[in-house]
Amino acid sequence: MPTRRILADASQRALRAPSLLWDRPWRWRVNANALELRTDQTQLLTKCDIHDWRLMVACGATLHHARVALAAAGHRPAVTRFPDTDDPCYVARIRRPGWHDPDPHDLALDRAIEYRRSDSPTFGTRSVPVEALDHLSDAVAAEGVQSYIAEPGQMPMVSLDMPWGAGGYSGAACIILSGVDDTPLSWLRLGEAWSALLLSAVLEGLSTTPLSNSTDKPYLAVQVGFRAELDTKPTSWRQLVAA
Repeated sequence: MPTRRILADASQRALRAPSLLWDRPWRWRVNANALELRTDQTQLLTKCDIHDWRLMVACGATLHHARVALAAAGHRPAVTRFPDTDDPCYVARIRRPGWHDPDPHDLALDRAIEYRRSDSPTFGTRSVPVEALDHLSDAVAAEGVQSYIAEPGQMPMVSLDMPWGAGGYSGAACIILSGVDDTPLSWLRLGEAWSALLLSAVLEGLSTTPLSNSTDKPYLAVQVGFRAELDTKPTSWRQLVAA
């Protein structure tokens, strides 16, 4: 298949990426040998600039989705983030350096793109298994981002719509993704890690919802748990997605 067609297919797949802004503040440009990701502020529902962390997180999520799609199609994408220091709107460039045999995890993550939903689920009392949390942590770490499980009292700057954790009626966990610093690159990588967490959560049969960050500190809080209607049902999403 021609390189341009492969890259175009990946860009279409990346349109399914989530956004904290509920819009698509980015656009993909397909060249003969590369995909270019740029911010597109004409698509913003709320006013923000290139330094707004929500904008960069959204760009990171679509960048990760494109990488997942290419890996599942048998390509190892070479990514250059902010390739032009004089053009801050030019977020990333992806080249297709060569072929590889996608492993089952590559294929499962790509299929998870179709199953992931952007909603605010009602979490039940069923606790998230430690093994599942470890898998999510590994997915985040693979993107160069640290994460940890927070207790309710640890995050007073996060606005919560519902309780979570062992002390509440919800069995959901709160995962904090922590960036290095308050720079566009740090927020971009945080968005890639967020996407990795969301897709990996699908494989564990888990639902997710972001929690509002009322500060400009480089972190993102995500609530992860089983939907209330799945509390008494076995988890079968991993088998479904990987089939």
